[in-house]
Amino acid sequence: MAARRATSAAPADTTAEVRALHEAFMRAAHSGDVKAAQALYADDVTIVWEYEGDEASGRAELDRLISTAFQNMTDLRLTLKDVKGSPLGDRHLTAVGHWKVSYTGADGKVVDLALRSTEVLARRKGTWQYVVQHVSAGLPAEPAPA
Repeated sequence: MAARRATSAAPADTTAEVRALHEAFMRAAHSGDVKAAQALYADDVTIVWEYEGDEASGRAELDRLISTAFQNMTDLRLTLKDVKGSPLGDRHLTAVGHWKVSYTGADGKVVDLALRSTEVLARRKGTWQYVVQHVSAGLPAEPAPA
């Protein structure tokens, strides 16, 4: 019976829920709005941004990480190529996304990356927030033609 209750409370379209959160992050990143980006993460978040060599655990480290990233990456442009969300009970979602990222680094060089994000989102106080976020560079190889 508990499983049925959890399933019925899950969002009807988990991918759309995840996409909306990712799009909110993109808007914040494109406008350089550090506070808006920080608000998308839970206070007890764990982040691993492998491509940058950064990790954060908790609100204070998250705030530092995002502030530093937005400061060091001028002209930041994110494109969400695709995303898939899956329910994980009634208050959590998992997500895998593929991104194209372009920015000018602190050294003045333009960086173009293909990134993959793997996340756990939690519904808290009526909104979805990132609870776990792992971002790595590169995408899986294209499948060989049949």
